[in-house]
Amino acid sequence: MEFKTKSAELKYHIVDLFKRNEGKGDYSISEIKNYIEDKSSKKFGKYFTEGMLSGVLSRMVRDGQCFRLNGTYSSPIIISADDIKKFTNEKFYDAINKINKIIDCFNPLYLSDEAFNEIKEIKKTIEILQKRL
Repeated sequence: MEFKTKSAELKYHIVDLFKRNEGKGDYSISEIKNYIEDKSSKKFGKYFTEGMLSGVLSRMVRDGQCFRLNGTYSSPIIISADDIKKFTNEKFYDAINKINKIIDCFNPLYLSDEAFNEIKEIKKTIEILQKRL
């Protein structure tokens, strides 16, 4: 394959790595560099420089084409609206269940009026959340 620039070739191989190993997770600079050297006939030090690789990765991060966390790089995660709604609902229901378990431990006979009113407010909030989910 013919590339117009060295940066274009580096980017091509980085994107290819993310596509081929979808779900693998994060890649260090050395893993990315090794992958490029395996896939390209050109080598670092002779054709590519580490500065070029860093520049390409920086631009990809800036443009949202990959993410950098703790010195590793990964492809962007594509999440559907349904996945977000499902995940959010699960977390809200988990939280509601935890709150209910805590409240079940209280004996209403020993609660102050203030504490009892606070529990009623929590119940109203939970009911509102459940209607919206």
